[in-house]
Order: sequence, then C-alpha cells, then structure tokens
Amino acid sequence: MKQIIFAIAIFFALALTSCESLNNNSEGNENYEPIVLTKSQQAVAAKGDAFALDFLRVTSQNFPGTNLFLSPMSASMLCSMLANGAEDETYTEIVKAIGMDSFTIDQVNDCYTTLVAALLKADRNVSLSLANSLWAAKELDLKSSFQKQMFRIYDADSYVVDFADDATLPRINGWCSDKTNGLIPKMFDEIDPQVQLILINALYFKGIWKVQFVKDLTAQAPFYAISGQNTTADFMSAASDAFTGYQDESVTVARLPYGNGAFYLEAIMPADKDFMAFLAGLSPEKLARWDANNIQQFEIRFPKFKASFDTEQQLIPIMQSLGMKKAFSRAAEFGKISNTPLYVSNMRQKAFVSLDEEGTEAAAVTIAELRKNEAGSGPVLVFNRPFVYLIREKSTGAILFAGTKLN
Repeated sequence: MKQIIFAIAIFFALALTSCESLNNNSEGNENYEPIVLTKSQQAVAAKGDAFALDFLRVTSQNFPGTNLFLSPMSASMLCSMLANGAEDETYTEIVKAIGMDSFTIDQVNDCYTTLVAALLKADRNVSLSLANSLWAAKELDLKSSFQKQMFRIYDADSYVVDFADDATLPRINGWCSDKTNGLIPKMFDEIDPQVQLILINALYFKGIWKVQFVKDLTAQAPFYAISGQNTTADFMSAASDAFTGYQDESVTVARLPYGNGAFYLEAIMPADKDFMAFLAGLSPEKLARWDANNIQQFEIRFPKFKASFDTEQQLIPIMQSLGMKKAFSRAAEFGKISNTPLYVSNMRQKAFVSLDEEGTEAAAVTIAELRKNEAGSGPVLVFNRPFVYLIREKSTGAILFAGTKLN
C-alpha cells in the first residue's frame, strides 16, 4: 500500500446551511434516490468540490508529512455564515475563498438549504447530523436581522452568554460534544473574556458498510509510509460487486458504499511516489473522469484506523492562503452582524474518524471567534523576552541612549 487520500462523501466541500437531524440506523437497504438539484444549485455544488480539494491541498502544505482528516464542508459552512454577516471587501474575500464569488449569497444559501435537507434523508441507515450555533456576549448589540438569518438559513441555535463566567466554557464544549456524539468532547481549552461572538458548525456521520468486512479476515501487513519507512497496519479484506473503482498506470481508486449507497468512501492512491505533487494536481475534473470509468467485482484490502486532527492556530493562515484576509484584520467589515466593529480573531477545526470492519464514524467542529475592534487599537505587543531599547529624536533619528533588558 502507498499513501492514500481519504474522502468521505458527506465531507465533500460545500458551504452549507445547517439543519440538525440524527437518523437512527435501521435494518435493510432501501433504494437509493439521487438528490435532484437545479442547474444553479449544481453549479454551486461543483464549486464546493473545488474548494474541498483546495482546502485539503493548502492544509497539507501547512502540515507536511502529517495524516490529515478534515471537513471542507464544515469549514465552508462556517465561512458562509460569516459571509452572511460581512460587507464590501470582507464579504468578497470570504466568498472567493470558498469558491462562491460567481454567485449571490441568496443563490448559495438556496443551494445549501436544499442540499442539507436532502442529505439528512438520503439514507435512513446512515446517522447524520449538521448543526450550527452562535454564542453572543451579553454586551454585544447583535443585529436581530443577522440572528434571524442564522436561524432561517442555518437553523442555528442562539445563546447570549457571559464569556467571563466559568460556566460558559463547559457549556459550549458540551454543545460541541452533544452534536458530535462525543467524538469532539473538548473544542475549547479556554475562552478569552474579550470575545464578543462565537460561531460554530458541527458535523457528525456514522455509516455502516453496504458490504461489511469479516473480522476474522483482518490481518496485519506492511503499510509503506510517505517517509519511506515501513509501518504495520491491520488490513481488512472483502470482495463484492457493490464496490466500484478505477485503475490505470497512474492511479488506483476504490469506492466503498454505506447503507443504500447514497454515501460512500472514496480512496485514491497514486502510483507515483511523489504524493504531494499528485495531491497538488488533484481536481474535480479528474475525480469526474475516474467516476465515469468504473471497474467492479474486485477484492480490496484496506487498513482500519482511527485518526484525529486539529488545525490549532493554522486555520487562519490556511484561509488567508485561499484569499480570505480582511476578515482577520482590524479593518474587517461585519456590519451586518453588529454595529460594534468586529474581526475574526481565531478560527479552528477539530476532526475525528474511526474506520473498521462495520463502517465509519466521523465528526468535525469548526469555530470562529470574533472580537471587538476598538478604534485606535492594534495588536497586543508583549515584551516578555530580552529586548533592545533606544531613546531617539524623531526628525533625525539620532540615538541618545541605548540599552538591553535581559532579565
């Protein structure tokens, strides 16, 4: 086995509105009915696929050599929530970053509303939850129009809280845990009392394979890591005409369906040893070409694993690389959220996946913290390490005194 890209269908990139549902698994596989979208909605969805691959590519550049598990959909959902509250250049950069700059925000919202409703009922054998919330500081003059928009489009829970209250942190973490079936139990380590607003998106997915792997056939075998060193993994084995895929001299693709086939895991393994170059060239067009040329009735040997990933402080530079910049600056324009000047001071995503003989359970939470941009304020500069200091005359730059502070 070589390095593998994992893509779960429910996590393909689309800036969604959020509803919430948790479908109970039930016996039997009802017939799969394709989701029908209008031409406009199809165009939005296609741009979402492109963002998913861009998001994966840029994140991999920020975390070289690291196993990634992300939700482009969750990140895109959160950014679309921000876009609904943004104006002018801030708005333009957000929608461009997620690939939606050729559509109006109403077109984007319409697509996501339709798609989420369809996803939630696509397969009764799959448990799927999509949830949003906003947590506003009690002193923030949150505009009722934005709050209503968050509820109407995103079905977002809305809370007014005191971020200085010790009870607020466990309350927000509890919401994240509840919406991910406990897979993301602690999203926040702490919350700065200066935060004015937190937006949260949470996704949860649990799918049982359409054809389950027999546990007795699982056996250890080498996995050839990107580092060049061999590791050992537990490989599951199965053969079924329910599997579809594609193979040529450059790539091997396998699709493993869940439930009635509405959702599937797609694994893509390049033949070339330069995995990062392959990832850089991955495109929706290539995915479509591979999807159109299927092979069936093959045996697959696939590793079982658990993985968690945390963007930590890197989600802001990732989104900046995609063109979303002004939202993180003191010049941010979020006038549709509040008359109080706000900017995004923190973005983060945590994700988890567990894949075994029975199926896959996965979750992701993406958050954005917004702070007050007070007139005339700037970054906090903390001189808590050794430094040089000078006393100078302004017009000439003449240095009258010079010193160092070392301890």
